[in-house]
Amino acid sequence: ISTGEWKSYEDLLKSPSVLEQPDSDEVDGWYYNSRAMLRRKTELALALGLQGVMIWEAGQDCRVNEVRRGGNVHVQTCPGGSSHSLL
Repeated sequence: ISTGEWKSYEDLLKSPSVLEQPDSDEVDGWYYNSRAMLRRKTELALALGLQGVMIWEAGQDCRVNEVRRGGNVHVQTCPGGSSHSLL
């Protein structure tokens, strides 16, 4: 997408397409690293003997459980529970 527009993983999970194809790396024209892709990249790093992998902005992952901090309540946003969480 050339507009500079972006969506978080949490936003992408709101699409029914994710539930239909959980290992896909594309949702409605948006591309991301799915759990399956992260697994393949980690396995490749291990096979190549690399010392680690980097995860960019895991803070935009969806929430498996409701989170309460102070007076704020952040509702669960993973439609499939932990099976849709990146972490």
